[in-house]
Amino acid sequence: MPLSLKLDTDNDVNLAVWQITEETEYFFKKLLIHEQEESILNKLSSRKLSEWLGSRYLLHIMSGRSNREEFIKDIHGKPHLNNSDYHISISHSNDLVAVVASKHLVGIDIQHYVNKIYRIKHKFVNEEEISNISQDNELKALHIIWGAKESLYKAYGKRSLDFKKNIHIQQLEISQNHGECLGRVIKNEYHKEFIIKYFLFEKFTIVYAKELI
Repeated sequence: MPLSLKLDTDNDVNLAVWQITEETEYFFKKLLIHEQEESILNKLSSRKLSEWLGSRYLLHIMSGRSNREEFIKDIHGKPHLNNSDYHISISHSNDLVAVVASKHLVGIDIQHYVNKIYRIKHKFVNEEEISNISQDNELKALHIIWGAKESLYKAYGKRSLDFKKNIHIQQLEISQNHGECLGRVIKNEYHKEFIIKYFLFEKFTIVYAKELI
């Protein structure tokens, strides 16, 4: 599993991206599979199985622990690492897996550029956001906005968010390789701001959102 990108983006965010090239047997030899997880593995397709194993292996390596803790999900499906006070998030695209960890609310998304995003932009970009996108960088901007909103959705962690009404991206400026902007999640009494950071490489976007304290 060669390391594609590893970033300690600030004092409270650890992010890593790996390319999965190994056979699943490699991970089974490396990972302790908890009893509760075995039934999940038996239901996964070969591609989903590789993603599952690769993301858990990367998270275990990032944790620095000798014994792997169980990866669990709450009633909303939000992932947590057992016996850890870190918030975590994972994402997959093609053969890449991305993991982020922080002591604050955090979410991550990785996407390979696809032209399909032009056809669905009306579903997730609001009028204010679209007015700040130029045609010269529309493909990158749309993927950054999509990744930012996916990351905010994951950080929120309770589902049922409208990407146009409840999630807002502000102060986005497109650079060549990386940049940042602000994100907000607003739903009923829940109002929270996040810092959004993005990285562009080899026709991929990596975006994460971390709550502002």
